[in-house]
Amino acid sequence: MARRKETSRLSKTTLESTRKNWGRNLSYTLSVLLVVGLALIAYPAILCKEGSETSANGFNPPMVTHKAESLAELLAIGTEKLANVDIADMNLLCATGLPGSEKLDISKCLARIGEWAERVRYWTDQSMWDFSQNPQNFKNSEAKFRVLILISVLQKEYGVHYNERGERNCNFTNSKNVFIHGMIDDVNGGTCASMPVMYVAVGRRLGYPMKLVLAKTHIFARWEDPKTGEKFNIEGTNAQFADHPDSYYQNWPVRITNAELKQGWYLKPLNPAEELAVFLQNRAYCLFDNNRFREARTAFTESYRLAPQNPLGPAQIAGVSEP
Repeated sequence: MARRKETSRLSKTTLESTRKNWGRNLSYTLSVLLVVGLALIAYPAILCKEGSETSANGFNPPMVTHKAESLAELLAIGTEKLANVDIADMNLLCATGLPGSEKLDISKCLARIGEWAERVRYWTDQSMWDFSQNPQNFKNSEAKFRVLILISVLQKEYGVHYNERGERNCNFTNSKNVFIHGMIDDVNGGTCASMPVMYVAVGRRLGYPMKLVLAKTHIFARWEDPKTGEKFNIEGTNAQFADHPDSYYQNWPVRITNAELKQGWYLKPLNPAEELAVFLQNRAYCLFDNNRFREARTAFTESYRLAPQNPLGPAQIAGVSEP
């Protein structure tokens, strides 16, 4: 995966300076927590109460009715039932048995993500007054304001950050670089293979209509609300939130031709089967870089079964047939 190098540093200003930075290509610093930072100390009881209540924001979290105990069990679930499997659970199951996942406790990781989502809910409720008073400072988009809070909380409070070394060197040997457990109570950090997955996993727990989308050698998230028609891309691998248009990703990090777009793999929201296919690709690359070629070929084959529109699928399988 690739990422554009950003030279701007994380600002330590208040939400007022965040508003000013918003106008610069909708890319702005993440400092919302400073506005209500003392609230955690002053109102711990309120935090617990807020986290246990259902938010009245109109968003409904998806129903998670299927839970697999192993990757083999997950792959045996029919594609039509994958919509009822938690995206974080799918991602973590694909990391099992890989280098870097020796101490992986999926139940603990899922519980932590749930805690993070409740903290995002709390910060959002505490900060919503600012949007309601000055919506024009946030392009009149409550959805973008909510995404700003989400990314702010995960990065500033929980240390979710970009692992420059892991991605720049295309290091797939360590599963922490490409799966979300590398960001959960771990200093490893994530890459564009894992950070968008984390944002979507937390967002969906809040009922946000968030999807994963593929560029060529890059993954990003998208807000796509069928009720309001609002749609925008979410780039959060930097210490900023940017909502680049599709035209940006068609030319970065690797150009996507119009013919490739028509194949239905790039720049479209992934369905659950396609999400799993992407996670299996990352698993295959990790296996390949650890010289576990037969397992890598199996993972690529399963990925292509779930997403036959992937133009790279046949080449990925053939590439490990004779290592």
